[in-house]
Amino acid sequence: MPGLDRADHLCAETERLKKQIMKWLLLTTVCFAPALGAIAQDAHDSLRQPAPDYAGAGQAPRVVTRVADSSQLQPGYLNSISVSAVRDFIHRFKQAVNTRWHLIDDGYIAKFELQGTSYQVAYDKRSQWVYTIRTYNEKQMARDLRGLVKSTYYDYSIIQVKEIEQFNIEGVVYVVYLEDDTCWKTLRLYNGQIEEMKLLYKHPHK
Repeated sequence: MPGLDRADHLCAETERLKKQIMKWLLLTTVCFAPALGAIAQDAHDSLRQPAPDYAGAGQAPRVVTRVADSSQLQPGYLNSISVSAVRDFIHRFKQAVNTRWHLIDDGYIAKFELQGTSYQVAYDKRSQWVYTIRTYNEKQMARDLRGLVKSTYYDYSIIQVKEIEQFNIEGVVYVVYLEDDTCWKTLRLYNGQIEEMKLLYKHPHK
């Protein structure tokens, strides 16, 4: 029946899109804040812990599991970038200047800085927006967000915040990196709920 054929086609196309996005995003990785230092990076590499799954924060399909690291991207000339993606980007970020576009196997990533915040915006090859990540420090945090974190983790310093919007999640996911004298913690905040994603000790824990 024509109605069933269309439904089957839609399901197949949805699965194809999920697999395509996962393929090109899995090639990249989430960076810890630079302030964590070489010790944290060595320990992180040796433990081979997976990168945060942002989609899981919203109980949405597990599509985006890792975020692009600029060290793995190739700068793209603007004439190699989809016109539709560029138009959408300009519409979303009218104040962006000195934007750096990158080509990856299955899409494009744009990066720029604005008022102390680093932006990373991803599109697939069909020029569909996938995610936006804003990265900033404690001073740029919203007061209520900072208060939520500090009410529980008052002895920790906030090293970095990643504010994430993603095509298949309603609302915003926050990934917050904390540090104290003994360890680093990574938190995920969504809909007012806090989840501890990672715990990494600075020294062997007995």
